[in-house]
Amino acid sequence: MSTSTRDSLLTTVAVPVVLGMADLLTGSAASIALTDHEGTVAWRWDSDTSLTRLLDQTEVAPGCSLKETGSGTNGIGIASQLRRPALVIGAEHYKRAWHRWACAAAPVFSPATGRMVGVVNVACRAQEANPMLQVVARSIAHEVEAALRVDAGLPEQRLLEAHLRRRRLTRNAVITVSSRTLIVDDDGLRLALNHADLWDAVRSTGPTGGPISLGGGVTGNVRGVQPGSLTHGATIELLWEDDQDARPQSRYRPQRSLSELERAEYRVIRDALARNGDNRSATAEELGISRGTLYQRIRRYGL
Repeated sequence: MSTSTRDSLLTTVAVPVVLGMADLLTGSAASIALTDHEGTVAWRWDSDTSLTRLLDQTEVAPGCSLKETGSGTNGIGIASQLRRPALVIGAEHYKRAWHRWACAAAPVFSPATGRMVGVVNVACRAQEANPMLQVVARSIAHEVEAALRVDAGLPEQRLLEAHLRRRRLTRNAVITVSSRTLIVDDDGLRLALNHADLWDAVRSTGPTGGPISLGGGVTGNVRGVQPGSLTHGATIELLWEDDQDARPQSRYRPQRSLSELERAEYRVIRDALARNGDNRSATAEELGISRGTLYQRIRRYGL
């Protein structure tokens, strides 16, 4: 067995989980790799030294990028781009050097923000591929997410719950912030906010919260995660002035007034499109609807 690693929060939390689950691959010649959200290998475990030499020669060593745009079709590249599990066997790989391998990859999502933070990849020789490969990859990814949830702890869970609760009550973008954590909706990402400066501005509103200016014609309505206190963080509902040129244009925004039921459906479809990188086939598959139905909903909600 061999291991290589590059330090990161994901590897710090995930490596013990992976090593604890390595017995799922007992008796097989297999490799498990962790990558960041862009598909760059951060850590790898190999069941024997013969695999280590071969995988290092085929550019699956820590520091190597397996983004699909640069490396062609491969499990890690697909999973990181489409944000869903992927299985690539033998000649399905773009690179000839990878034709001898089968790779099952599964994305890992942050329990605090819902964003993809990395990918788990399980590889073996192509002739040894079997359905269990995908099961193992997904199982490891789920266990890593559970470990991240524990590592985040109660304060971050409280922030996430407050963020989701505020989002359900408004059509505007929401930012949730504490001294340690920042959770940002898609529109908020375009404001390029500094975490420390934003937290200082939030605290300046006092224990009951209130309005703050975020610049560029954007204001925020601050509300404490815990009523009457900003100790545990706050949610900020973003409000734009009437000048539409100053407002970030999110493609995931409904273009007309919606009923409560439509708003719920809109959010589900919007979030699924975002998770799948706007891949409509993958989104329809995740939601369990036909592509035709998805296209109808996209036109209805202006997505």
